[in-house]
This record gives sequence, C-alpha cells and structure tokens, in this order.
Amino acid sequence: MNPDQRLIIQRNYSLLTEEILAGEIADNLFSNNVINHDDLQRVHAGETDKDQVGRLLNILLCKKGAYEPFLKEVQLQRPDLITKLTYKVTEGTLEKDVKTLAELKELQGEQILKTVLTVKVLKVSVPMPYTSKDKGMSQKLEVLIADSDAYADVHVYDMKKFSHFKVDEVIILSDIVKRTDGSLVVTKVSNVFTSKETVTVPERVLELVRKKADCIPILNVSSIPVQSAVSVRGKVTHASSPTLKRVRYTGEEVPFKRLKVKDTSGSLNVALWRDCASTPIENGSYVALHNFTKIQTNVSDTSTTLQTLSNNSSQAKIEIIPPFAEISDDDDNHDDSVSLPIGNIIGIDDLFTYRCCLIPKCFKKKVGPDLQCPTCREQYTVESAGYGGRLKLVMKHENKNPIFTLFTESIQQLLESLNLCTDVRKTDETIEKLKAMLPIRVKFTFKSDKITTISKF
Repeated sequence: MNPDQRLIIQRNYSLLTEEILAGEIADNLFSNNVINHDDLQRVHAGETDKDQVGRLLNILLCKKGAYEPFLKEVQLQRPDLITKLTYKVTEGTLEKDVKTLAELKELQGEQILKTVLTVKVLKVSVPMPYTSKDKGMSQKLEVLIADSDAYADVHVYDMKKFSHFKVDEVIILSDIVKRTDGSLVVTKVSNVFTSKETVTVPERVLELVRKKADCIPILNVSSIPVQSAVSVRGKVTHASSPTLKRVRYTGEEVPFKRLKVKDTSGSLNVALWRDCASTPIENGSYVALHNFTKIQTNVSDTSTTLQTLSNNSSQAKIEIIPPFAEISDDDDNHDDSVSLPIGNIIGIDDLFTYRCCLIPKCFKKKVGPDLQCPTCREQYTVESAGYGGRLKLVMKHENKNPIFTLFTESIQQLLESLNLCTDVRKTDETIEKLKAMLPIRVKFTFKSDKITTISKF
C-alpha cells in the first residue's frame, strides 16, 4: 500500500475491526495471490472476528498492490463502508499554509505535507539499525531540528538523504509525513535541500530541547530499576483533589495528590507529596517530571507490577509545559503495556519441537512415545498429532540476564509480533531470522522462569 492508502486504513482501523468479517476476505485474497499461505493461517488463527480482522489489516498494510483487491472484497461484503475507504487523502486539508514547526504541531492527526519548512539541525544520531518489513535489516537516522518557534524530532528512513543532516546546518524539507506524536518522517519521496538560509533558534526553544533530552518515553520506565531517578513528560489524564496523607514512618500529615500521566507510548501513576502536591495541575495539563523516583507495587498472585513515580528526593521537580504532541484524553484500560516488564533478548538457543495434544484444555501438552496425551489420554497417530515447541533465551531485564523458557503459545506470540512464520516446524529458518534480529526489545509477563506472554514493542 502507498502512504495515502495506509493512512485511510489507519483512520478506519477501529471501524473495520468492528464491521467486517476477515475469514472469507482472507480466503479470497489467498485465492487471488494477494496474500500467501502463512498469511492466511495467521488470519484464521485469530480467536475472535475482531482479532482476525486486525491480523488481516496488519498483513495488508505491508503488501504492495493489496489495497484495490481488499476494496473489492469489502464492496461485496459491506458496500456501505466503501465511501469511507475511497476518499482521497489530501495534503491540502490544511486551513493555512504551514511555514513553521509551531504551526505544524497544531495540526491534528497524521498528515502528508507538501509544505516547505526551513529548519536548523541541532542533533544527529549515528545510523541506527532497524527491521523493515519490505527490505529486512536497514538503517535510519534520528534527528532533532528547530526553527525560531519550536523543535521537532525527525525520523529519516532514506539512507541516500543521510548526508544532508549535519549539526548546525540549515536545510529545507518538503513532502514529509507528520505523525500524531508530532514527529516528522523523511522517506524516499521526501525532499531535503541544503540551504544557506539563516535560522536563529532562540534560547527559550533551546531550553525546551534541553529539558526534553532529560525525559524518556513512559514505556521505557519499565526497564529502569526501582528507586532510580526518572524524568518523563506527558498529559495529565486524571488529577485527584489535594488531600492530607499520613507519612508512614513519621506520622506527619502532609499534602498529597495523585496523577495519571500519559504520553504517546503509555501511562503511569504519579504521587505528589508536600509542595509538589500544591502545583495547580488539572486534567488536560501537560507536565514534565524531573528526577522523580520509580517505585512499584506488586499485584498479588501475578507477575504484573503497577508503576508509580514519586517526588521522594529533594531534586524532584514538576512543571507545567506547553503541549508537545497530540495525546488522547481517554485512558485505555486495556493498554497494560506500561505495567509489563520490558527487556532485551540478547541470546537464543535452538528451537526444540515435539508432537503435542491438540485438545485446547491441554495447552499443547507433549504426547508420549506412544502418541498418547498424558493429561486427557487422547490417542494420536503420526499424521494427526500436533506440533509444539520449546525455546530458551537470555533476557537482559532490570540489569540482570535471566534465562527464560518459552513454549508453543508464547513462541508464536513472539514470532507473530516480529512478522515471522509461526509454524514451529520450520525451526532452522525461524531461528536464523531471530538471531539476525538480536537484540530484540520486548514486553513480557512471566511466572518463575517461564514466559507467559511476549511481544515486540
């Protein structure tokens, strides 16, 4: 799909997952060679209709020439949805000609922009590896730019344009993508021009850049050890009324306020004590938390933890800042990614496969040498028994390197999140692809040394 088509799917993603049935559409697309057999199996592996549609859309978003065949299938099944999927995504939806980064940040949603921006390059990362669904392993640049009004992050995915991005140089950008988080994307169709124009970045913008550098995405708080100092920024989606709370160790009653702060990666709880609790913060405020201490509470009988930042140290500071990204007010109760542990897979053993029971309640239990399930006593033949897998890996997590074991379901969760074939019988091919991706950053849950859920993030 081209960028316009992907944007249409993105804007209608929730509608499509609720209104269409993916099974028949996937079957027809497979018959017409739009998707392959592995894709078809991934779609039908979805437990609910909504899950199947989501899997199908995620596959099609990465397929060239898939949009028109998909539209034909939707036309047959739900012709009333076609008008929403055939409107033209226009770059000209802007009410005014955007000439500054501040004006660009005021735009709602994702935009494909023809506008011309003259900016100064403040920071350039080294080329960073990433996995492209179309090209496999590739490289990108992370760049920070600014003008006289604001700053913005830029993700450069076209390696031929890397040479244009040099610190303190002025460049002109056009045909770029503005994401919902306010960052910009430079692709092959973007234009980057070296310029001798002068761009003066005022001190107030440079100060905002310095404060931003101290802050990390909320999602990354999971990978930081407890009692560490953390700086984040985000939008307040819930602010309690100030109250008095008794300090456990001294018995003193001090002002206390609780917040829920959200950025584009996730959300977490914040506990404000004493003077910080008197800060005039309300729902919808944008805040920056500097040098807050990470604490966490274990949820009984689970491996999940609730993360909280608290102003425990004298260096902790909270300030109200201008909006920096489009962040929704709703707090999705189903998005628990910020409470899941985050780690890096740094080592992978060979994938061991075995014959297993297919009865759901047995969770792909390994069958005995006689091909009988030891749990439900179901008798199989060589042709009818299923295939299961076991995989050991080393996970760098909270400054430790524990060894975890994955079984069939969690193996398939990981492979699916990495867009790899989930057939555990293809051991050699799968393992080689996994090893080529190391290190792999994931979010996961576990019990003892066994991974229960896992996916790339």
